[in-house]
Order: sequence, then C-alpha cells, then structure tokens
Amino acid sequence: MKESTGWGLHILAAIVLLFLLGLHMIFMHMPEVIGVVGAPYHDFNLVVTRVKETSYFIFYTLFLAFALYHGFYGLRGIILELVPIKAYKFVTCSLFTIGLLLFALGSYVRIVVYMM
Repeated sequence: MKESTGWGLHILAAIVLLFLLGLHMIFMHMPEVIGVVGAPYHDFNLVVTRVKETSYFIFYTLFLAFALYHGFYGLRGIILELVPIKAYKFVTCSLFTIGLLLFALGSYVRIVVYMM
C-alpha cells in the first residue's frame, strides 16, 4: 500500500471515529440526551441485552476496526521517525500483526457475549 493511501485511510478513520465516538458517548454516557432518563444503563443484564442486538454488534465491530487502524497507523508513523530505514518493514509487519491479534481478541469477546 502506498504511503499516501495509508495516510488517507488514517484521516478517514479519524473522521469516522469522531462520528462513532460521538454516538457512543451519547448512547452510553449521556442517556438523558436521547430521552432515556432514569434508565439503568450500567446494569450488567441490560448491558448484555444491549450487546446482543445486531446493531450494537456491528457498531462496535466498526468502532474497534477503525480505532485499531487509526491508533496503530499513528503509532507506526511515530516509530518510523525514530528507527533506521532498514527496520521499516519489521515495524510495519509487527504492528499489523499486533493489530490483527487485538481485533481477533475483541471480536472473539463480542461474539461470545453476542451468542450468550
């Protein structure tokens, strides 16, 4: 992938994350804004019920994917400024692998709770 394509996707991920994080903050931390005053949104059973909804499953899958890409691509940029050119491929492959493993772990947890 070209560096300009990666950077463009990094910016796109930032824009999408602003939208997704805004929705997360409204629905999870400010329920009175959407008219759910008094709802026990921190109750474990309600959280499990909410996580079983397909829309939340898709939302948090996208949230995880965009957050990991944005974070690890930014970290890659910082690290590449500090290491010799010979290490670029190693750094990129290592961060890509770690990102995929974290995505797999996060997906596994969501799938297990979704199937409960």
